[in-house]
Amino acid sequence: MITDGFMYVALLLFMSGAYSGSLVPVGILMALFGYVIGTPLATLCANFMRSLV
Repeated sequence: MITDGFMYVALLLFMSGAYSGSLVPVGILMALFGYVIGTPLATLCANFMRSLV
């Protein structure tokens, strides 16, 4: 499951680099921020949904 996030980082790097080499740092930042922010928010959401049952 952890490797899925890293796969998206690599995919975003590849896609941003395909358009322009100067977008690669932006792709890295977007992927890492999405991974860092998305994982805790998904955990909070799962705990909240578990408390409803």
